Amino acid sequence: MHNKVLKKLIGISVSMILMASCVLGVRAEVTGFKISGYLSPDFVFSQIEAPLVKAGFKMELSGIASKSCVTDENGYFEFVDVPKTTTPGVPSSTMPYTLTVSRPNYLTRTIKNVFLSGDLVLSTKDKPLDIWAGDLTVNGIQDGAINMSDIVELIQYYNSAEGDGKYNQNFDLNRDKAINMTDIMVIVMHFNRVSGDYPTVEIKPQNAIYCSTSTEIQNALTNAKPGDRIIVRPGTYTGKWINSAFFYSGNDGTPTGHITIESEDPANPAILQGLSTASGYVLYITGDYWEIKNIKITTGQKGIMLDNSNYSVIDGCEVFNVGHEGIHLRDGSSNNRVENCKVYDTGKLSQGFGEGIYVGSDNGKWATFNKACDNNIIKGCILGPNVSAEHVDIKEGTVGTVIENCTMDGTGISGQNYADSFIDAKGNNAVIRFNICYRKSNDIIVDAFQVHQQLDGWGVSNNFTGNTVYLDLAAPYVVNAPAGSAKASNNTRYPAGGNMYKGNVVYD
Repeated sequence: MHNKVLKKLIGISVSMILMASCVLGVRAEVTGFKISGYLSPDFVFSQIEAPLVKAGFKMELSGIASKSCVTDENGYFEFVDVPKTTTPGVPSSTMPYTLTVSRPNYLTRTIKNVFLSGDLVLSTKDKPLDIWAGDLTVNGIQDGAINMSDIVELIQYYNSAEGDGKYNQNFDLNRDKAINMTDIMVIVMHFNRVSGDYPTVEIKPQNAIYCSTSTEIQNALTNAKPGDRIIVRPGTYTGKWINSAFFYSGNDGTPTGHITIESEDPANPAILQGLSTASGYVLYITGDYWEIKNIKITTGQKGIMLDNSNYSVIDGCEVFNVGHEGIHLRDGSSNNRVENCKVYDTGKLSQGFGEGIYVGSDNGKWATFNKACDNNIIKGCILGPNVSAEHVDIKEGTVGTVIENCTMDGTGISGQNYADSFIDAKGNNAVIRFNICYRKSNDIIVDAFQVHQQLDGWGVSNNFTGNTVYLDLAAPYVVNAPAGSAKASNNTRYPAGGNMYKGNVVYD
């Protein structure tokens, strides 16, 4: 409900904490995330020597932002205010970060593919990142390997101790105030190793919950808290019935701590499924601030249902083989985004209810569901083939829906329940722009876009601009508004010279 969102927003107080940055200077406002961890050489040293051994390693972060810091006496490092990256495989993904660790007389370590969508703990005090001693600095140069030349260099200072003219602290690797066989053995530990021999670091996001069974997925959904990332490993998962759905959560994220459910491998996405197309929502969310990413949804009456869910994102999902609509934003769900999704093979139970994406509710359901599903964005989606009703149905009672940069394949639009266009706009102030639609010789499609007025005051001020529609024949209209009102500009139809606008359409 909108009251719910308003109360929560009023109740949220954002206090920015001043903290020392890893780079020089202090930022008054933290707009990104934190990367932290511990580092330690892997040879034996005493607690007395630990601060000298662990401190002073240079940590350099490169990518869309560049930052540096040094480890403290506990080997701790921290980068703050680091801009986020996104998940590998997502079209909008940015380049990952690379972390480089260096110090004279140590073999440089590089950690690649650091993706960041929240605070990240790379290592802990109990399980620090290892760093190998032995790549000695000779005449200011390290050769990137631990080899015989390093032992030859160290022998020049062999059997010296603090206070001797021969002693050089830089080659006292374990900082025990003497250069002796112990230091040589430190070099021998990783003899003939190069930087590429360091083990790969498995980057696990903070608050990551990895799931490999249906029970684990549902438990994670049930117990989800702000900032959690539910990461589903590749596989097919059949849910159990819970609250009208096969997978369900009613928990809320926060503006700074979204709850995410996503596939571990976007190139091999996890599949969530129900038992049949006759009943149930495959994935049902009734909380705010969710992200549903790179998951396949199939075999339920409805695919993804958001009820009273605000500021949520459905990104990179694939919805198919469902009895009714693929994705439904209902019961006051507002300010959500549906991006980069594929929806096809809908209406397997009832063709007339097989919309690709459905926004709001029919006025006959307003006593049950809050009609105000406002300011939702549908962007970059591929809809069809075999979406049996409208590709997008914008219901009366909604305001400000945006549909942009989508591609629609009209194969399979059925004509049942008056489904004879790609988009039916019954709400107010919708913007339909930069979409591409293909009729595919489907004679059921009589118009690309329609505007209807189901109740007085609705179906008005809808805007259609910059769309390209392939309508096969001259007869179908680009925009038909028998009631309500619409504005149209810069739309292109093929074949050219056919019908453009009909009814209450103002056009340039």
